[in-house]
Amino acid sequence: MKMRYFAMLLLSAVLLTGCGGSTSTKNGTTAVTTTTESKDKTDLADLMSTQDYSCTVDDSFMYYVMYVTNNSDKVVSIDLNVTALDSSGSMVGSSSDGTKAVAPGQTAGIWTTFDEWDKIDSFDYTLSVSEEKEYSPVYSDLSVDYNTTDSGIVASVTNNGTSAADYVCMDVVYLKDGKMVNFSELSFMDDNQELQPGTTLSQEGTCYSDSGFDDVVIAINGRK
Repeated sequence: MKMRYFAMLLLSAVLLTGCGGSTSTKNGTTAVTTTTESKDKTDLADLMSTQDYSCTVDDSFMYYVMYVTNNSDKVVSIDLNVTALDSSGSMVGSSSDGTKAVAPGQTAGIWTTFDEWDKIDSFDYTLSVSEEKEYSPVYSDLSVDYNTTDSGIVASVTNNGTSAADYVCMDVVYLKDGKMVNFSELSFMDDNQELQPGTTLSQEGTCYSDSGFDDVVIAINGRK
C-alpha cells in the first residue's frame, strides 16, 4: 500500500495532452485564487510554489503528482484535493491527500491515481496550507543521494539527526523530453515506519515506460 503524507484555496486547471507537467503558482496564468479562513493561512499559501505532473500508464490508470515547495519561514501542513474532469468539464473522479511537517525550503510530494484514465481531460485542485502544530520536520536531518540507471533510480537516505524520522519517502517523477512517463515512491523505513538515527537505507525504483526516460525530479517527505 502506498504511503502518502501531505489557507487559502488555489484552483488550477491543467490541460492534458498524453503525459506532461505544468507549473501553477498564485500569480501564474493558469491559477485562480480566493481568500479563505485566516490571514495567516493566506500568507502561507502565497509563499508556496507548485509543480504538477500527470501520466497515463499502460492504458490502465493515470498518475497525478504535485510537488509543493515551501518558500515560507514556517513549518507547514499541506492538503490537496484534486478533481479529474472530462472534456465537457464534468467530474469523473476525485481524490484527497496531504503531507505534514514540510520545512522551509523543502519540496514535498503528494500523489494519487485515477482509474478513469481514458475519460480525463483536465484537473482542478484545491490546495490548503496551514502552520504545522503537531509534528516536527526532519528535512535538515536527512542526507539524500541517488543515481539514475538505464532502468530507473537507485537512492539512499541517511538520518543524521538524534531522533528517529518517521515515514521517510522519496517521490520520483520520470521525464522524457520534459514530459512525465512514470512514477516511483521509495520508502526508507524499518518495520516501525522509522529511519533510525545514524542509519542509511537504500531503495531502487524502476521506470516502466516503453519510451524510457532522460531525467528525474524528486521530492522528499518525512516527519518526527
